[in-house]
Amino acid sequence: DLDGEHLAALTPAVASAAEAIGQTAGRGSLVTTVIEYERGHAIISAVSADAILLLIVHPSAHLGALLYDLRRHRANIASLV
Repeated sequence: DLDGEHLAALTPAVASAAEAIGQTAGRGSLVTTVIEYERGHAIISAVSADAILLLIVHPSAHLGALLYDLRRHRANIASLV
């Protein structure tokens, strides 16, 4: 049972903090960040200048394939929002 509204409200703050880390470390703008938790992962991806995608990922998911597909299809995803 996920509270989508609460997750949506928290996501911009996490993305902003990740963006600040990238800028401060000289790594540029946020593209994708992966956060590991005890029972799975969260992926935050800036799919466009106006859209942030949050994925809550099951522990058994293949992260490498998911990240590859996200990068490969970023423009298509952005066109949907």
